[in-house]
Amino acid sequence: MTTIRVPVDPIDAMCDDLQALLSAMDEFDDVTVSPVVPPNWSPTTGPRLLLVESDGTPSGVWPVATTVTVRLTAWTHGRDTNLLATVLGLLLSGHPIAGAARVKPGTWPLAATDSTTHASLNSATVRVTVRTEEKDF
Repeated sequence: MTTIRVPVDPIDAMCDDLQALLSAMDEFDDVTVSPVVPPNWSPTTGPRLLLVESDGTPSGVWPVATTVTVRLTAWTHGRDTNLLATVLGLLLSGHPIAGAARVKPGTWPLAATDSTTHASLNSATVRVTVRTEEKDF
């Protein structure tokens, strides 16, 4: 048997943790946090949505850890930057986040309008350091 180190995808653990944190705040208890756009979700009739996705730019200190760029996109009703600002505050404040050994700033929020749905959205990135795991094969 051989043991190797493998990178770990932090997205699902981050989504679960952020969903729990936001749901505990009255202001954000209607937000859905997901790694994909939920089926039948609509920016005009659905809840506010925080999409958490890997931007596919790994680096790091192999074999100990990898650093992944995570893209955060918040769809809101009207031009509302508060959801994304709060999520960035949670991630960058040193608050423990599942799946992340360390979180550093990436790009700052950019407000835009979705060209297909005409919904307001804000997007930013963070760099998430994740410890690798051992795997036997």
